[in-house]
Amino acid sequence: MAIKSILQGDIPELRQVSQPVTQFDDQLAELVGDLIDTLEAHRGLGLSAPQIGCLQNVFVTDADDGVKVFVNPTLHEQSAYAKAYESCLSFPDHALCIERPTRVIVRAEDIHGAPFELEATGLLARIVCHEYDHLQGVLFIDYLSEEELFEQLLANAYVVDDEEDEEIAMSTAAQAAAGTSDAISPSAEEELRQERQMIVDMLAEVSWKLAIAIDMLREDASGWTDGVNWHGLQKASETLEETFAGLSERLATDTTLHG
Repeated sequence: MAIKSILQGDIPELRQVSQPVTQFDDQLAELVGDLIDTLEAHRGLGLSAPQIGCLQNVFVTDADDGVKVFVNPTLHEQSAYAKAYESCLSFPDHALCIERPTRVIVRAEDIHGAPFELEATGLLARIVCHEYDHLQGVLFIDYLSEEELFEQLLANAYVVDDEEDEEIAMSTAAQAAAGTSDAISPSAEEELRQERQMIVDMLAEVSWKLAIAIDMLREDASGWTDGVNWHGLQKASETLEETFAGLSERLATDTTLHG
């Protein structure tokens, strides 16, 4: 078994529909082993065969009570929809808020071809639906309009996606509310300052890149840009610039991080 490279981004290879598994042999066992090794190496919750370049109806999950293997899965009785953030190993820099069922019945086969049925709820239901989408050539960005996607990418600057960062953020908020923000340890204070500076720097880079891209699009007279939502693009650019400017000023004057 081996750790495989994971295909990245919205590319044609991830837009193809996978094929049913018909041979439950050593090749399938090797594929499943590669998926598990790769998933564990990246500390993910789920991984599908198409993400490592194999168009087979197979995915694995690692949540709740350990690793599960799903071959030729089908989804049934999806219910109790809810919105929550989820990420994808093919889009490692983004977390998006997507509506998914919190309960789904999965029918699949194991690595030996034995059929089974599983009621997935909560986090596992979300993971199963996400990975099943990969087998259909569907990506989690497809659940959002272009405007919603851009707004969420901006909002991600405010989303805490690491438990350690969450503890720092919650601690800072609680201490500030209690008037004890000066009790933050120097290491935590510096880490929080660096994190916020990184956010501001990232927004600045995205802001100028978007502005340049809009100018280049406007200069393209070939017809390639027909149908572009210019109003939406310009509004997004202005919102991004205002957000960056406001956060930059706030960071410079934040007394909780400057004594």
